[in-house]
Amino acid sequence: MVFYPKPISKIALLVVLAGSAFAIRMSPASFTARNIPVGERFDLSVPLVIHVDKNAEGSVVFLANPLLPSEVRENWLEGYEEIPDPAYLIVGGERPIVAKPDSAATRRLLVDFPGDSSLMNRRFLVQLRIMPEDAGGMFRTVLVGSYLLETVSTENRFTRPGGLPIAVAPSVLKLDEDGNGIIRVYNNDSKAHDVSAYISVPVEENKLSVELTRGNIPGDPKHFELDRNSASVGPGEFIDISISMPNIEYRESLKRNTEVLLWVKDPAVEKSARFVRVNYLP
Repeated sequence: MVFYPKPISKIALLVVLAGSAFAIRMSPASFTARNIPVGERFDLSVPLVIHVDKNAEGSVVFLANPLLPSEVRENWLEGYEEIPDPAYLIVGGERPIVAKPDSAATRRLLVDFPGDSSLMNRRFLVQLRIMPEDAGGMFRTVLVGSYLLETVSTENRFTRPGGLPIAVAPSVLKLDEDGNGIIRVYNNDSKAHDVSAYISVPVEENKLSVELTRGNIPGDPKHFELDRNSASVGPGEFIDISISMPNIEYRESLKRNTEVLLWVKDPAVEKSARFVRVNYLP
C-alpha cells in the first residue's frame, strides 16, 4: 500500500463542556491510501490521534463514527465515489476512547472491504466523525475527517468494476516501453451515457484534492494522446480508449516515473467522473 498524507494534517475545535472551555485536535484530517486489497482486513498504517488541551477539567470520552459522505455534504471530491458502507472503515482499539487533559488518545485505522472483485479498481471517500460523548445539542462540537481509499488495481481491463453510472479498469495503467496502453470504460447503468475523456495533472492545493502517487512526477498532458475524446456507451456495454506517448524525444527525456490522470465522465451526470492513474516508467 502507498499512503501519503494530504496537506491538511490536523483540524481543531474549541469545546465548552460543564462550564470549561478547551480545544480538541484530530489528525489526520485527511489522507489518501492506495492499493488497498479487498477480502481482508487491512491496517492503513496511519494512527488516529485525538488530543485534548490542558484546559479540560477532566478526561474526555470521545465517539468515533464512520459516515457516508452524503451524511455530511451534498458534493465531494470529483473522481471519488461514496463508500458503499462506512463500516468498512474501522477504528481499532479499546472503547471508550478517552483522552486526559494535555494528552492524546491514539487508535489504529483499518479498512475491511468484502472479497468482491467489483470493488477493485475503485476510489472511495469515507468520513470519520469525532465528537465528545457529552457534546449532544451543542453547536459544532464535531470534527470530521475525510479519507480517500483507493482499492487495488487489476493488471488488465477485463475485470468489470462496480459503481454507477460508469467505471474504469484498470485504475492504474502502466504504459509499455513505447508509451502505449488501453483502458476500458464500463457503463453499469440501465441507460446510455455520452462520455468524454481527457488528460490532466493535479494542481497542488491546501485542501482535499487528487494527488499524484508519491515519488512520481507530473507528465506533460500535451505529449499524451487519446484515440478518442468522446463516445456513447450503451447500457451494460463498454468501450476501450487507447492512450499513447508518440513523441520519442519526450519519452527519452524522462528520468523518473511519470504520471498523468486520464479522466472519463458523462458531463451531464453529477458524480460520474472517474480517473485512471497513467504511469510511464523509463
